[in-house]
Amino acid sequence: MQVRDTNFITLLAEICEDLHTGPKRVDDLHVRDLLHEYLRRLFPATQLQEHHLEKGNLIVLKVRNVLIADGFSVVPVNERFFVSKRKADDWPHNEAQAQKAIARGSAKSVGLHFHTGEGDLIWQVYRLSHIKEGATKYANNVNAVIAAMDKGTVTVPVAGRILNAAQRRLVIEDQDAVKKAIKMAEEEPQLEIEAQ
Repeated sequence: MQVRDTNFITLLAEICEDLHTGPKRVDDLHVRDLLHEYLRRLFPATQLQEHHLEKGNLIVLKVRNVLIADGFSVVPVNERFFVSKRKADDWPHNEAQAQKAIARGSAKSVGLHFHTGEGDLIWQVYRLSHIKEGATKYANNVNAVIAAMDKGTVTVPVAGRILNAAQRRLVIEDQDAVKKAIKMAEEEPQLEIEAQ
């Protein structure tokens, strides 16, 4: 099982899609279960071994990328997610628990969680934290370019070229939907993570 083999990763993503859209609808998939299913389908006589899991975290992230390209919304989750989910199927119960279930960094990724709908706290917290992180990085970098321009360490044309390139990258396909969602959200309670 080679992590760099795109056919292998694509096949694993197809297995994820099958399990998620199939009659039993699997929304949470540990890399161990994914590899077990892969072996069951292709090599039924082969048992899953620990060495198969050595690059499990990389497998999860590469499979996630394929699933996203195929139109699925998935979140990489850590081992705590699966341990807690075994104890209570309706877990997490709040945003703080959801925050602890999300894999931070590739080494922590042991599985994938498919977006399950409106009440999916893991998906909500994941998206919010990534949007906030991206917005903060964007603002910090724009401010750094403006400060350098103000100090005279960067000319206006150079600053303009950088800021123009940054602005072109910030493309939101449906501005009207964003405005509508923000207006409706003003009447709703905020996620707890917002205060953190």
